[in-house]
Amino acid sequence: MQQRSGEAREPVVGVVACDMLALLLFLACGEPDPDATGPRWDTATPASTTTPTAIVDTAPTPLPTGSTASTADTGPDLCTGFGPAQIEVGQGSLATFVPFADSDRIELTEGPYGDLGFTLDLLSNGLDTRSEMNAVLRLTVDGEPADFVSLIILNCPTSGPGWGEVHAALSGDLAARAASGDLAGVPLTLTLSVVDTERDEATVSLALVVD
Repeated sequence: MQQRSGEAREPVVGVVACDMLALLLFLACGEPDPDATGPRWDTATPASTTTPTAIVDTAPTPLPTGSTASTADTGPDLCTGFGPAQIEVGQGSLATFVPFADSDRIELTEGPYGDLGFTLDLLSNGLDTRSEMNAVLRLTVDGEPADFVSLIILNCPTSGPGWGEVHAALSGDLAARAASGDLAGVPLTLTLSVVDTERDEATVSLALVVD
């Protein structure tokens, strides 16, 4: 969430504010991209649920269609980071999550504070979702960079996967172009890196098109 002048900092549901001065926290979990600078993310209320992503969420969350996981499962608990670290970016909430693929179109959306940007669903496997993890999001929209840094905690139902939703709000010239519709059809590159407290790291990079 971008800090507005004169406002006191407050905790944000689903995303813990990460100051540029606090980037030394990356040393505690790993260093996915230590030179990154940029605003914080906003969380958005998932359309498929009645409550936003929580800092600590122990309640069951619906699993993707076709999943047979239940509270009676005896398999490994993916919420603790079992298996190779993976992160996906897509849309559709947990129950209907569809990951983006190269050349897909991504829609401009309005965030919780009315800022235009991109609402992203994040889906993880092999990352410890029981505590916050470092996240660095790098966007390049029509050649212009926009970087975001956060400490995030993902919801994780019994046996996983981890899931959360964030809104990356554009600013400056990109925000003005988004408001005027000038970004329609322009190329967008997206790279997301996350590191958990066990120093497991996952990165995904995509070449998309603004819808």
